[in-house]
Amino acid sequence: MRDTLRYKNKDYVPLHASLFDPNQIKDYLKKEFVEAIERWKEQKKVDEGKQEIRKKLIAQILKPVFFGVYRIELFTETFCKHLIEECINFENTCEVKLRPNSMNKNGLVCDEMGQDQFWDAFVENYFRPLGSLLSEGENELDDHHTFIVAYNAEKENMDKKLDLHVDDADMTINFCLGTKGFEGGQVYFRGHADVPESIKTEFNVYEHEIGKGILHDGLHRHGAMPLTKGQRYNLIIWGRCLSIRKQK
Repeated sequence: MRDTLRYKNKDYVPLHASLFDPNQIKDYLKKEFVEAIERWKEQKKVDEGKQEIRKKLIAQILKPVFFGVYRIELFTETFCKHLIEECINFENTCEVKLRPNSMNKNGLVCDEMGQDQFWDAFVENYFRPLGSLLSEGENELDDHHTFIVAYNAEKENMDKKLDLHVDDADMTINFCLGTKGFEGGQVYFRGHADVPESIKTEFNVYEHEIGKGILHDGLHRHGAMPLTKGQRYNLIIWGRCLSIRKQK
């Protein structure tokens, strides 16, 4: 059992019940993404033509930003709006016991909010096949740490940037939820941790857009530049291959 589940707030009354129902995940996902994942699930059973189909599906849903980082459109505009509202409602009505990680002091862990079954189902039915599609079966994700981070340029006690780091993940989704009008806060990448010298030779910057996200290896070093205007919420999903980690 994930350690974060010990903090699940069983008394919380959701603002949007659909965000807690695994059967409604598909309604919150972009149609093109769902179709590609379902096609890949079927294609994995058949060797003939697999590589050609795999390349077409990757091109359909993953747009290279720079080496090892892909732009992806997963969730609908309604999802973005609902999840921000849910996050604000939880913080306004409950005592928050967990923060996302050791670096972000603002935001929520989705397990504490009671979304564990929703995100378990997303990882099993969509993120795991996505990882398999991109890595040719090497990243069979079987666990996750899912959380929301919040940045605010105006309030003194709110996060505004994030220092360079790597994720405790085998594959990361970083999805921009909103809100409209924010400026700054770009994500920068400084090479891969497995290639020490890359920190000196690689520096790439990604501009967040509401309703779009990025997918990358958890060991790809990255950070967030200062947010200079407004506020921004991001959904972060750290996908993990526990079965492989246990073998190391």
